[in-house]
Amino acid sequence: MLWRMKRFHKLSELEVEAGQIMKTLKFILGAIGIFVVWSILFGEGDGMPDSEKREKGFHCLSTFDGSSYLFNDAIKSRLRDPDSFEHVETKITPVNTEGMHNIYTRFRAKNGFGGVNVSNAYGIIRNSDCTVVDAGIIE
Repeated sequence: MLWRMKRFHKLSELEVEAGQIMKTLKFILGAIGIFVVWSILFGEGDGMPDSEKREKGFHCLSTFDGSSYLFNDAIKSRLRDPDSFEHVETKITPVNTEGMHNIYTRFRAKNGFGGVNVSNAYGIIRNSDCTVVDAGIIE
């Protein structure tokens, strides 16, 4: 009987040790997960210098989805159902001699009949502060 008790006692020690290993493993995996999320959200990403980003117009675009929030708001103000706006893609030209960027956006939105269309918008944004100078939907 004493032998059985010792055996069970050793088994419970192994269970405790396995539990400690699992806690350590969860902690390590959690720390790695936090590091990955932090790197994605706040990392340098492409390693491109700020001056090059400004020249190409990337400083005006979201690092999350590549859109320009100010330009999207200008497009939404021209839609029948602004809440149906869904960004697809955005392209931007390098800064011109006047300090402006041409911007092109493809998006989905509901039309007057309730169907969803894919449409395009074109505009001009200022390089210095990314404000929208002109915006229009291409019909």
